[in-house]
This record gives sequence, structure tokens and C-alpha cells, in this order.
Amino acid sequence: MIRTALNTQYPWSQYLLDGSKSLETRSYPLPNDLLGKEIAVWETGREGVEEAFVGSVVFDRCDEYRNKEEWISDQKSHLVDVHSEQFGWTEGERKFKWRVKGARTFVKNITPPPCRRRVRSIFSLDSPLLVQAAAEPTSDPKGISQSRL
Repeated sequence: MIRTALNTQYPWSQYLLDGSKSLETRSYPLPNDLLGKEIAVWETGREGVEEAFVGSVVFDRCDEYRNKEEWISDQKSHLVDVHSEQFGWTEGERKFKWRVKGARTFVKNITPPPCRRRVRSIFSLDSPLLVQAAAEPTSDPKGISQSRL
């Protein structure tokens, strides 16, 4: 069961799910109790598409970047443009990297259920999401669903 969701902008949401993004960067640490837990990926910002839970991700580590150079050296893993004003490095602000352990794409997008903000872009679901009813991992070559969990 999934009890938490992470609001993630498109296209980074898809990069998390397809494995091309192995680090999620945020200006706050992932709460320790969420390490190793399956978290719904709440995709927003996709033009012409309703926001939805599109998959899930598990993070197994959270570390703080010591400096801009370290953050830049991880660019191929977090995929944030080093010149991004919105998501890039900002002097004087903390930046964290959350390491992806695994992810899966849901067979069908799910309309976000009632939830409440826990911290920034992390939400607690009012009722747990039953993964079995929402997603079926498969090795189907047509890419209907992917699983790295």
C-alpha cells in the first residue's frame, strides 16, 4: 500500500519512472521514515494532461550536497540543467539528493485522492493506495508497464 505521494513536474516524473533519472534533487531532505517506502509519483505540469499518479518510486538514500561542484558532477544522474533558474543550484540554499532504488509505471493513471501536505511537495494520502489495484508490474515488451522495484 502507498501512503505518500511526491509532486513531480513533467518531464522529470517520467525520467524517474523510466530509470534515466537516478537522483531526485530538492531543497529539503527526504524524511527518514520514507526511505525504502513506495511513494506515488504525482505528475503535474504536462500540457493538455490532467495531473495524476503515474507511477511510484522508492528512495534508499538522502544526502546533502556540500557544494555546487558536487551538484554539477551529478548532473547526468539528476538531469537538471546547470543553468536552470527554477531547479538549479542557488548559492546560500541547501540542496539534497535522493537516490532512486527503484520505480514502476502504473498501467493506468490514477486521479489523486484526498490528501494533505506533509512537507513541501510530499503529501500524505487520506486513504492508502492499493498498489495491486492500481498497477501491475510486467515485463511486457510493449512497455505497458515497467517495474524496477
